[in-house]
Amino acid sequence: MKLLRGCSGKEVAPVTVEQAKDLFQTLTASYFAGANVVFANQSRVPMQGVPLVVLTPGPVHRPSNPTYEDIGGERIGNYLSRFSITVDLFTNGSPVKDEETGEVLAYADSAEDDLLAFVDFLGSDYVIDWSHNKDVAVLIEGDVQSLTAVVNDSTYQYRARVTALFYFTHRTVGRAAVLKESSIKYPTGQIDPET
Repeated sequence: MKLLRGCSGKEVAPVTVEQAKDLFQTLTASYFAGANVVFANQSRVPMQGVPLVVLTPGPVHRPSNPTYEDIGGERIGNYLSRFSITVDLFTNGSPVKDEETGEVLAYADSAEDDLLAFVDFLGSDYVIDWSHNKDVAVLIEGDVQSLTAVVNDSTYQYRARVTALFYFTHRTVGRAAVLKESSIKYPTGQIDPET
């Protein structure tokens, strides 16, 4: 996925919903290293020993009318857009070991704590800087919920859920709003023409 560079030299927001979803998946996978991070309703076979993170995007909300600007003679529409994304974490939990032998006796439900740590990550300076560089925003909506007792699933023992809101700018190009952004020839100093 190519990102554009604004006049300040920083990368600017994605122009499609798909690109915005890819950004969130990449950010989530960077935190849950070693876990399978997939979108819901896609073909997958979860692996027993590996945690699974399922992302379920909601509908896109945006205003009826964009904010317009003119770049190189082309009309650009900017829609401040957002979608909710439900993050479900499936895990087998943390091992509880015998202090003397080191043998694993059981597994404790760590899903809620693991997801709270992810929420801490989303509010960190690292993610704030990442969001600023990509010209997006990530906010948490509601609380982390433990769903372990709600879901009867033998694949993973423990489960927790949180909902995030992902804000981005959806851009349209041309009077009919059907051109691709790559069709614009930007004047020097506005947006990097190599994108």
